[in-house]
Amino acid sequence: MKSPYTGKQMRASYEQDIWQFRGEEYKCFRLFWYDDTHNERFTTDTGDDAAYNQVTNQYREKYGIPYIDEIIALRKRYGLSASKMSKLLGFGINQYRMYEDGEVPNISNGRLIKSAMNPNTMLALLEDAKNTIKESEYQRIKEKLCRITENHTLLKTTQYEINRIYGMRGLMNGFGELSLERLKAILLYILNNCDTVWVTKLNKLLFYLDFCSYRNFGQAMTGLSYRAIDYGPVPNRWEKVYSEFDEIKQLPKQTEKYCGNIILTDINDVDLSCLQEREIKLLTDICAKLGKMSSSQLTKLSHQEELWKKYCDNHDFIPFNEAFLIKAL
Repeated sequence: MKSPYTGKQMRASYEQDIWQFRGEEYKCFRLFWYDDTHNERFTTDTGDDAAYNQVTNQYREKYGIPYIDEIIALRKRYGLSASKMSKLLGFGINQYRMYEDGEVPNISNGRLIKSAMNPNTMLALLEDAKNTIKESEYQRIKEKLCRITENHTLLKTTQYEINRIYGMRGLMNGFGELSLERLKAILLYILNNCDTVWVTKLNKLLFYLDFCSYRNFGQAMTGLSYRAIDYGPVPNRWEKVYSEFDEIKQLPKQTEKYCGNIILTDINDVDLSCLQEREIKLLTDICAKLGKMSSSQLTKLSHQEELWKKYCDNHDFIPFNEAFLIKAL
């Protein structure tokens, strides 16, 4: 960011800040730009949004309030408009749309939305609102919910298994959405846009992607957590991560300088529609900047990061609030 006084590039600094949100204090890191000549500092909308997301994600975790992507996915799953969801849940006409746009629900509304994730509960809410909508609409929604209810046990078990293996959303995974669809898209994009991808290289690329996402936006992209081991930061249970998808293969390979597993795919057409525009840009930037580096180069780069040094002795998990220490990008 350039100074409004001199037109010269200002000094950037991530600093811990305390934000008040709904009468409570939350710690976050905020990006400040310093004009040292005039002894003034500035912020940007993007930086403030990232800090706000850090704060509100902590609030959501504390009170069991769904995240934005969960609120959007719930409505789409039921095939309803935002205004119709508002009516069935007893909200103001535009309230559900506002929650999708980032407004944080109050505790009671947040828990009501969360309970509506169970289609049986949603059916009960539909019955309560039966006299407020047309009969034809009531029947259409009921039929849809009944079909969903039939598959609910299987879906619930699948999500439970994902959470059991990879962990629930929180600071240790950057409050990221752990979606197999999103994770597959990210992995396929990396494999299609980076030079030879060994397991070690992929581990480092995902680390930089997630921690830079948290630093820039206040939320990680994959929902994975990371440990600091001898060879640098790696996704927890990475061997399970890379075996989740039939489209991705691991092939043992040995060269004069390296021996390990190379990651391959036959898929060339990658659908990134499940990612936000800003996420796609970050993914593209990281592949462009780091994708041509070798595994050993990326390992060496990650060993220069203070957040790895801080946790490597005991192979500890790296909390995402350390993302502001990253220097390579």
